[in-house]
Amino acid sequence: MNTEQNDQETLPPPATPVVDDMPLKSPNNFFLSLMLFLSGVGLGGTAIATAAVIMGARDAGIAAVGMFGALIYFGQPVCLGSIALLVIYAAITKPWRAGSRAGKPFWIQTPLALIAALMIGWMQYGQHQIDQEDARDEARKVQVTEDQQQMAIAVLTDDSDTFTKAFDNCGDSCYRSSWVSQAVLANAPHTLAVLLKGATPATYDNEIASISQPSFCVRQTYYIFTWSLARLVGLRNEPAITQQFQPLWTKGNRDSAFSGAVMGGHLDQMDAMVKLGVNPKDITGEFNGDSLYATAAAGGVASPIAWLAKAGVVVPTKDSAEYVWHSLAEWANYTRPEIAQKAIAEWMKESRNIRYAPGAKLSNGEALFVAVHYNSPMLVQAMVDRGYKPDFDPEMDDRYRHRIQQMLARAPTDQSEQNERHQMCDGGEREWTSPDVPRGSN
Repeated sequence: MNTEQNDQETLPPPATPVVDDMPLKSPNNFFLSLMLFLSGVGLGGTAIATAAVIMGARDAGIAAVGMFGALIYFGQPVCLGSIALLVIYAAITKPWRAGSRAGKPFWIQTPLALIAALMIGWMQYGQHQIDQEDARDEARKVQVTEDQQQMAIAVLTDDSDTFTKAFDNCGDSCYRSSWVSQAVLANAPHTLAVLLKGATPATYDNEIASISQPSFCVRQTYYIFTWSLARLVGLRNEPAITQQFQPLWTKGNRDSAFSGAVMGGHLDQMDAMVKLGVNPKDITGEFNGDSLYATAAAGGVASPIAWLAKAGVVVPTKDSAEYVWHSLAEWANYTRPEIAQKAIAEWMKESRNIRYAPGAKLSNGEALFVAVHYNSPMLVQAMVDRGYKPDFDPEMDDRYRHRIQQMLARAPTDQSEQNERHQMCDGGEREWTSPDVPRGSN
């Protein structure tokens, strides 16, 4: 009796059967299954969409950019949401525990979730790198702007120390050629010396000579300078400027500088450059139709005409002769009327000394036609006052007489070029620095 009682007391308790953590009929089972289903749809759908975009991008051309953009825009939030659902599901069901029926579907989705997390992390890192680069670029732009502002002020005052510091800090973002022309315009020889340091004839054309059509005013005439840097230096006519360029110039550059001296009416510089080997009769200009007489007209100066005629310079063709009057008309349109009227009167007087090749000279009517064609009322008025008349066929004569009457009925200032000149020159900000203008003043 006692033995049976002891045997019963030593028997182990019956084993408790293992059951799933979440009974099949639990009310939460539906929501957990839905959570697992939605995460699977999100991850699987994104994987399928990614594969489709990659395969289709090969033939999509530029449209592939939009396809990848849409994938990133929609795919990232879908993947993040799916991963969040999967993490919540795992926290509740603990699928790694032995015997859990939630394990198999969870582990099927886990590799997709890991791949998605790695891709999202990689894209976020890439975006972070881009944002940092953009921030550095923006900071660099701000710094370059500040450097350029300091350089612009330093050029006007010829403060070479301040200019050098800002120019070195600006580095490759500031092009030497554009600042060379600004130093010439501002009559800043010390700053120019900084910019030309180390320059050679070989590097002049590639690194220095190009200018981007600077605009400026000289004695209330507005110029948009389309010619070369050498011609601008000749027009500037400052020995401290010119002497720095002379070792860098080839024959063509010296010819252009001579043209600039003609444009400014600088007879002394013209004489000096002839002594350096310039032959005025060999200079044909910087483009078709250009000539030294046209160059003088483009500056509104008559003083070089007699000098050029004495040197044997001729207008070679009718096209070149037409360009002489074209240049004078354009100059007059961008000059204060009272200044233009006086200069035109002097030009008309001196123009009788211009030498032409046989057959190159225009008749008075042809010259008037050019002035009318280029819409220069002040030049047309001066020509009409001196007896210039149309000399075409009667129909053309009547047409141009009517146009001349309309042109002369308007005030000289009633034209777009004069409005532009008024806006640019009357304030004095664009007037270039000259010996009789205090440095840095307006």
